[in-house]
Amino acid sequence: MNHKFEKIIFFGCLLIFLLIISIGIISYKNGMMVVEISRRTFETQNILYNSEQILSEIENAETQERGFIITENEGFLETEYSSQKKALNYIKAVKALTLSNPLQQMRLNKLFVLCKSKIDFINRGIQIRKAVGLEEAQNLTNSETGLQLMMDIKSLLGEIKGEETARLFEDEELNKAMTQHFVYSINVLLILIAIIFLIVLFVILHNFKMRKRDEDEILQLNDELKSKVQELETTNTGLEAFTFSASHDLKTPIRAIAVYTGMLSQKYGAKFGNEEKEVLNTIIAAAKKTYQLLDDLIEYIAVGKKEIVVEKLNMNRIVNEVLQRLRFPEYSNAKIITDNLPFTFGDKKMITQVWENLISNALKYSSKKELPCVEIGCLSRETNTIFFVKDNGIGFNMRYRKKIFKVFKKLSGQEYEGTGKGLAITHSIIRKHKGRIWAEGKENEGAIFYFELPYQELKFSSIAHYNTLPDFLS
Repeated sequence: MNHKFEKIIFFGCLLIFLLIISIGIISYKNGMMVVEISRRTFETQNILYNSEQILSEIENAETQERGFIITENEGFLETEYSSQKKALNYIKAVKALTLSNPLQQMRLNKLFVLCKSKIDFINRGIQIRKAVGLEEAQNLTNSETGLQLMMDIKSLLGEIKGEETARLFEDEELNKAMTQHFVYSINVLLILIAIIFLIVLFVILHNFKMRKRDEDEILQLNDELKSKVQELETTNTGLEAFTFSASHDLKTPIRAIAVYTGMLSQKYGAKFGNEEKEVLNTIIAAAKKTYQLLDDLIEYIAVGKKEIVVEKLNMNRIVNEVLQRLRFPEYSNAKIITDNLPFTFGDKKMITQVWENLISNALKYSSKKELPCVEIGCLSRETNTIFFVKDNGIGFNMRYRKKIFKVFKKLSGQEYEGTGKGLAITHSIIRKHKGRIWAEGKENEGAIFYFELPYQELKFSSIAHYNTLPDFLS
């Protein structure tokens, strides 16, 4: 369910991101179009202004010509020549602004010729005034030719301004349409963003609500679990106390059976036949074995009841002390290889018992080999240390690897003494240290037992009173 919510939130945020990018792209394109329209509008306005100035300068040149013809004042000529020059310059400016419009270029070329003709006509009138006289100059000025030239110039300028005015109107309409489209697009995108945001917000709030409900359920389950654990601890403590007490109580009648059976055998043994003696010996052996099993069970339960006293452990020293205690004649031909072991933390007595159980088992189950070999070492890790004891003894079938740590569960035959308590006690001790123990083996090729302990000094107060439910009862 959480994965589904996460996908909805992810794709919702992705859509919002893409919509925001779309707004940016649309805004950029619209801005570029606005800039282009503004540029074209500016050019059009310049063309219209220059067109007005062309007509104005031609008319001014004609007016200055008439003033000179009437007054013969040379001052009019300076202004007239200036207007001629300006008119032609304005035509050139308009041509530069309309390079992309062939029709306007054609009109401007024609206008340039007309304006040039009009200027020549004006200059001819000035020359006649200077050379002939007032009347002849006025007749030329008022002739149909001059009037027609001015009408043609005005008509052509009207066409030029008409096209530019239409273009200006088109640009204004386009700008208005683009603005409306831009506003519409942005509003649609913003609405979509708002809808998606509300959906994502709803999903987040719904997810938060469901998580809160789940957390409440988990808290409730934790409370129930704590209650069950307390009940289990109470039951386990009572069961452990009962087992411990029953084991103690059973030792007395079992010992009595063995003693009285032995007395019976000594006193009346001569009168019994072979079958009766065998029965008595079987009873005595069974009583002794049962007594030993009860002793082992008491020892196993006692390990679970002990509190851990944590200290820094010199594993090399502990292993050497264990090896000194295990120097039995039957193990004299065994080759023992020991690596340099690191320091660690734990209960010294308990960890010593772990080493003693594992090493004694390795020596015992490899003792019948021609060249028994036991290797003791460790594997270093960043957060913990793994210790191991390896032998080349009888080994075991990996199908039974989970049974070897249960009390009274032996995989070896009757030729090896013991009840199987050693590995069960070892397993209990490692569990109390918050560690782990496991084994690997192969029949007739040997076994290797690993156990790991936390690398750092742990706080064991929470497990100081940890009592392990006996494996044979679990």
